Amino acid sequence: MNRKGQYFIIFAVIFGILILGTATHFNFISSKSTFNDLSRTCDNYRHEVFVITQSGLGTQELSEIQKLTDTFIENKKIQILFIYGDSNQATIQNNFSEPISLIRGGSVRVINKNDKLVSAGNNINITSPFNRIFDLTETRNFFSVIRMVKENEVYYC
Repeated sequence: MNRKGQYFIIFAVIFGILILGTATHFNFISSKSTFNDLSRTCDNYRHEVFVITQSGLGTQELSEIQKLTDTFIENKKIQILFIYGDSNQATIQNNFSEPISLIRGGSVRVINKNDKLVSAGNNINITSPFNRIFDLTETRNFFSVIRMVKENEVYYC
């Protein structure tokens, strides 16, 4: 028996399996990077707003939040709806591409793109394009809804 030939065949089979294993693309599941990017953007935006509200700017907080929101919209290609204030006075700013409908103080109101509304009341119920109630019973509340539209898919956070 020729042992060199047997070793050659065994190593050739092992080498072939290694080549096949590294060159074959196996099925796997991965999350879309769009959602991961949006999640990081949302966390970053909320952290920056938290820093603004904790800095003690007082009456300038709202204008600083609006500047930050405009910067995020320009740089990240996202749409942001934010609510800032309390039950006495709350500012709702819509930067979505379509109008939103909301119920505040028993009346239905529509806020168009790039408009803002200042009103009073404990709750804001947004009914379109999504349905959510925001509770404004504490002081200096901040709520945001961030949306990204990419390839006919809509992502919210």
